[in-house]
Amino acid sequence: FVRSALQGDPIDIPINRGIDILHVDDAVTALMLAADQLTSLCPDGGSRRFNIGRGEPTALDELARLASVAAGRSVEIRCGEEGSCFYLDIAAAAADLGFSPTPLAQGLEDIASCLQRSELALP
Repeated sequence: FVRSALQGDPIDIPINRGIDILHVDDAVTALMLAADQLTSLCPDGGSRRFNIGRGEPTALDELARLASVAAGRSVEIRCGEEGSCFYLDIAAAAADLGFSPTPLAQGLEDIASCLQRSELALP
């Protein structure tokens, strides 16, 4: 979506569903938090499972709108039918690891900045 917005192309969304989208930096942070706390979380050598996400759904049309804002461009967003929603319960990761995801708008701004700096991003 960010690349399309940077290029000024319309964004087509065949099925406007809600997804739990996560910045890759947050996934790495969660892994590092878990590794740092492994012994205290699992003193008997057991294991724990954590859902890592933003913990809330974002509709694809909203994601496209935020991507165009991050890109500093106004692009047409075309949506098809409404779809289902999917998101993760991150309460355990927040409580046990201190995990807190990056705000979506900030993550999209990071991506837009990276793509704008990259010579390979735009034709």
